[in-house]
Amino acid sequence: DRVALAIKSEEIREKQAQEMAKVLDPTQMEKFNTYVDKNSRKRPRYTNQLLEQIKTETQLSDEQYAMLNAANDAFEKSFNDAHDVYHGNTEMAKEYWNKFDSQRKEALKKAFTPEQHAKYLEIVRDQSFKGKE
Repeated sequence: DRVALAIKSEEIREKQAQEMAKVLDPTQMEKFNTYVDKNSRKRPRYTNQLLEQIKTETQLSDEQYAMLNAANDAFEKSFNDAHDVYHGNTEMAKEYWNKFDSQRKEALKKAFTPEQHAKYLEIVRDQSFKGKE
């Protein structure tokens, strides 16, 4: 299960960062975090920080926030489930990412007010497929 593995990897990285903070000074810690961030696999979804930003800036109700999380989880699951189809083909992976992202945005359009949806689209405008570098 790719999602469960990714969640576990995030937890391990967080614990690792806590341990490293005990031995590195702030400058070294910044370099360490930059390196780990650049070289770690990322889950293909909105981060928890971005989800909180969306919730706060669009003033989502608890029900709407639950819908946001559900749409985000569905996006991640769909993209990961398609992995065997696009594996090794960055262009195809990007097509799948864009397809599932459009579905996520369309689902949220139904859950948000027009004003909230416009603000949401503004917040996520820079979220795009990130292939291997």
